[in-house]
Amino acid sequence: MFGPPMMPWQPSSKADRRLDAATTRTLGDHCVAALEARRKAHEMGAIFGGRLPHPPAYVPGGFTETPTAKQIAKFKSCLDQLIPFIRDVYIRDVERLAQAYPDYYTIGRGPGHLLAYGAFELDDKGICKLFHRGRVEDGLPTVQTVELNAIAEEVTYSRYAERTNILHPASGKTDPLYAKDKAYSWIKATRYGGMPYEVGPLARMWVNDEYRRGISVMDRHQARAREALKIAQAMRGWADQLQVGQPVCTQHAVPASATGVGLCEAPRGALGHWVRIAESKIAHYQIITPTCWNASPRDDAGRRGPLEQALIGTPVQNAQEPIEVLRVIHSFDPCLDCAVH
Repeated sequence: MFGPPMMPWQPSSKADRRLDAATTRTLGDHCVAALEARRKAHEMGAIFGGRLPHPPAYVPGGFTETPTAKQIAKFKSCLDQLIPFIRDVYIRDVERLAQAYPDYYTIGRGPGHLLAYGAFELDDKGICKLFHRGRVEDGLPTVQTVELNAIAEEVTYSRYAERTNILHPASGKTDPLYAKDKAYSWIKATRYGGMPYEVGPLARMWVNDEYRRGISVMDRHQARAREALKIAQAMRGWADQLQVGQPVCTQHAVPASATGVGLCEAPRGALGHWVRIAESKIAHYQIITPTCWNASPRDDAGRRGPLEQALIGTPVQNAQEPIEVLRVIHSFDPCLDCAVH
């Protein structure tokens, strides 16, 4: 909407523009600057991960690259450029949009349930984290525990064969069935205790008690911007802890048989991996990505996923140019490629 007058930003939508010409030009310039900031962030990840957005590998129990003094210095140099952009440009631009579009604090709520697995261990035991694990119901302030056995997936409206009505991911099945009555999605209906939960920056910041204004389109943008600054500032301390010449991973032997679960926070929200090993090989593997939570279809009880619920009741001024619908969807930052099983 605020990109430069060229492809792929043009032709842009003309609907619901509330900013004056000067502010629009400023945001357009910041959009270009954001591309450079994003490049810097990818460069930082590539220093130790090899490439981004998808690093080639992470060593089990450690990381890919053995850091050198030159790499650490380059990482810190990029970070020193990134933090001022987040603080002085990104967050301020979100505030400008919030002032111009205050009604988006009342649009796109969804079910109001939020869930986060927690991320970024701050001690050797992994007990203290930058982001805590927890969940909230209906936007309430009380943070409750996350019980992994309460997580399950349904496929009533998903294009997969139904072995049973609902399965825990540790025993989940993924058998494609395109020509299936009522099915309209390649995403399974992920539920916690039978209920749809939203994941992502807003969920993390809410569980952490660092942003609780509300659950809406604008709240997702506000939480995402503030979280970016929180993580970037934390990186300063983490970079100082890197030691040249020290081991970067812990070697582990692959067991003959085992089961395991790995929970973390991806940029878009809670990410879970469930694995079973037999004869020292992977025998079963299931992943629930953040967009599986957010963009899940209806379940057997007819409950819609968070994004679907968030769209209901969205006021649209022009059905031929439904910019309001796109704004609701974009606030979740969905990745359908990651969500398809």
